[in-house]
Amino acid sequence: MAGKRHHYLPGLLLRRFAESSGKREGLVWRLDKVSGHPRPVAPKYEAALPHYYRLEHPDGTSDSRPEDLLASIENATAPILQRLERGEKPTDADRAWLALFIVLQHRRTPVARGWLNFLDEFASTLMTEVSLANKESFHRRARSAEPNMTFEEVEEMRLELLADLQSGHARIESTPSREVAAMFVAADKVAEVLVMDFAWGVIRAPASKQFVLPDMGITLYDPTPRMPASGLGFGSSPNTETVLPVDPAFAIALTPGPPVWKDASVDEAAVEEVNLRAYAWSDAAVYGQSQKAVTDIRRLARQKRELVGRFKPRPGRLWIADVDEEKKVGEVEFVGHSPEGTTRQRFLVDPRAYDEGESFEG
Repeated sequence: MAGKRHHYLPGLLLRRFAESSGKREGLVWRLDKVSGHPRPVAPKYEAALPHYYRLEHPDGTSDSRPEDLLASIENATAPILQRLERGEKPTDADRAWLALFIVLQHRRTPVARGWLNFLDEFASTLMTEVSLANKESFHRRARSAEPNMTFEEVEEMRLELLADLQSGHARIESTPSREVAAMFVAADKVAEVLVMDFAWGVIRAPASKQFVLPDMGITLYDPTPRMPASGLGFGSSPNTETVLPVDPAFAIALTPGPPVWKDASVDEAAVEEVNLRAYAWSDAAVYGQSQKAVTDIRRLARQKRELVGRFKPRPGRLWIADVDEEKKVGEVEFVGHSPEGTTRQRFLVDPRAYDEGESFEG
């Protein structure tokens, strides 16, 4: 059973970055991004929040099955990481567990859950607004629930609710339980895509350099985004790179492409770039096996601020177009909504989009 302290950065990763000997054996170095202060800490107490995955049911009961499920995935992943460390090639089943671990790590941190929460609330608000705008449907449902209400009373209520929603006086808020549930929605399907349509590999650091661990757990970087305002996901472009630092000596990397597996050593410059991405993806702290590892990357990040800016995470963006019935194809202006704000972009919509569920950018 899960305890009160729930990790959003798994203990199995934090422990792999802990010092392996000496008076600080078992402790990991934490560098605070705001203060720049490094200190050795116990993995048990890091990157964790009270009852972070607990579900609250309408009847007042609660359970921690999400935390138990995450723990079972981590337990299945731990021996796979040990085999990769020894240089063994993973089986298809191993990659399936790794993919599920990576997908959920991408979603489980406070920052990522904030992104999911925004999209949930925005979509719910949009659907409610559409429902309120449908006069006939609203009146039918209202009269079914309250047969004694007059047409004028129902219409007054509808217009008042719609005005409050559009003005922001009324808000639809998600719940912590919905936020937890959103982490798992279609996670197995995304993991299946990572297994079938992505190239995987291990990258190993030279003895002179160490990987560091972001408190987001993984990093994504897209060097060729479709446009400046696009979101960032595992397959946001054919060149998107996802990296999971496993311990100071190696990391797992994947990118869209044929499902091959590679095991390669990289040079110091490559490790530094991966670490700069880790620093950019760290919300509050970055972790490492030594004080030098975390202070070196902060020093480098301060020297290469522009590069760190390019590596920063971007939330998903929901694109919506308000078009007339007769203008369903051709160049259409969409508004993109994300926690970072809204932006406008024109897309070329192909007639096939309505048959195939696709849109084509122009």
